[in-house]
Amino acid sequence: MKNYKILMIFVMLLLVLPMISAQEEPKFLTKVGVELDYKDNCFNNGTFCNPTSLCNLTVLYPNSTILLDNQPMTNQLSFHNFTFTGDEIN
Repeated sequence: MKNYKILMIFVMLLLVLPMISAQEEPKFLTKVGVELDYKDNCFNNGTFCNPTSLCNLTVLYPNSTILLDNQPMTNQLSFHNFTFTGDEIN
């Protein structure tokens, strides 16, 4: 009987823990009105993307309104880059 209780507690923890940790963390944080240089690595099948690969960026405010919609990023071979001016972040 004691082993059954321990087993049930263990099973309940396995079911509850994924629900607790399911919150998505923001990828980056910045101050309002400050220029932000955002860079993201570009890999395809474990190697750097080729120089002609394209990457577009969509950014949402916390309330799900759109800050940027499908804007092209600059290819820098090993990463893609997008620079936000201070006026864009408000």
